[in-house]
Amino acid sequence: MEIYLHLGAHRCANQTLYRYLDHNEAVLVGHEIAVWTPRRTRNGLMRGLMRAPEKITVEDERQGLRSNARMRIELERLERQGRRAVLISDPDILGAPAENVSQKRLYPLLTERLLRFLPVFEGRPLRVGLTVRSFEDYWTSCLIRELTRGRAIPSMDDLDHLTTQTRHWRHVIGDIAVAFPNAQLMAWPFERFAGRPGDLLQALLGKSLSGLNDQVAWLGRSLPLANINAVLNDGSQAPLTGEIAKNRSRWMPFNAEHQRVLRAEYRRDLTWLTGGAQGLARYIDGRQTPAFRPDDRGQTYNDARGHCSAQVRGQTDGIEKRMG
Repeated sequence: MEIYLHLGAHRCANQTLYRYLDHNEAVLVGHEIAVWTPRRTRNGLMRGLMRAPEKITVEDERQGLRSNARMRIELERLERQGRRAVLISDPDILGAPAENVSQKRLYPLLTERLLRFLPVFEGRPLRVGLTVRSFEDYWTSCLIRELTRGRAIPSMDDLDHLTTQTRHWRHVIGDIAVAFPNAQLMAWPFERFAGRPGDLLQALLGKSLSGLNDQVAWLGRSLPLANINAVLNDGSQAPLTGEIAKNRSRWMPFNAEHQRVLRAEYRRDLTWLTGGAQGLARYIDGRQTPAFRPDDRGQTYNDARGHCSAQVRGQTDGIEKRMG
C-alpha cells in the first residue's frame, strides 16, 4: 500500500482540497484510495503526535506511541480491504501558524516533529507533497488568522523579524528529506495551484484519475480588510487605519522594502527548486500540464531503518550554508 502525505503548508488552499476530496469520496473509493483529512486525523487518530517538540510531556509520548500503533493497524485493515493507497493531508503535521508567528520562524524543529510519525510509514512507499507560497502573502495570511483569534496587531519589529528570519522553503524541504529519507518529495507553488485541487491531487498522485468532479469553489481565503476591522471592532483592538487601511480589499502589513526582501527569498527558493533542489525534491511548476522536473536524483534513499543517510544529511546540512 502506498502512502501519499500532503503536508500543506498552512494558508495554501487546504480547505479547498478537503472539500474536493469529500466531494469525490465515492470516486476515490472506486479507485481504491482511502483519505484521511483533519476530520479524521484530529479526531483522536494522531493524538499526542502534533505537539510542539519543546512542549511534549511523558503523557504525549505515551499517546503518540498508541497513535502510531493505531494508525499502523488501520493501514493494515485498509490493505486487507483492498485499498491500494491512503492519502493523508493535515498541515498541522508541520506545526501551527500561531507557533510560526510567535517564534517568528518558519516551521521550527520540523525534523523533530516529523520523526514522531516515522514508525507509521516505515516499510511502505511514501510520497510527500508540499505547497510553497510567496512569503509576503504567506506571513500576511498567517497574521490575519492570528488577528482574528485575538493576537495584537504586529509591530514594525515583529514585521522586521518575520522578514529577516532565516528559515525558508528550501530549509523546510531539507528537514522533510532528513525525517523521511526514503520518500519521494515534491513541491509546487501556491500561486499556480490555488483553486485547482484536481491538479494538485494529480501532482501528488503522479497520475490522473477518471470520474472526478472538479467543480469546487476556492475556500478559506484570507479575510478582506473590511472584515478584519469588523472583527477587531468586536474586540479590544482598534481597527486598522492609516496607510495600511487604504487598500479596501486586502491588508498588507509589510512595507515596500519588506516585500522586496521577502519576494527575493521566495525567488531563491523557486530557483533552488527548479534547479533540482540538490536532489532532495521534484518541482512541479503548476502550468496547465504539470511538468515534472527531469532530474530525480536522490528521490529514493536506501536506508532500511528509516534514518538519514550520510548523503542526505550532507545535502541538507549544506543548504543553509550554500543558500543563506
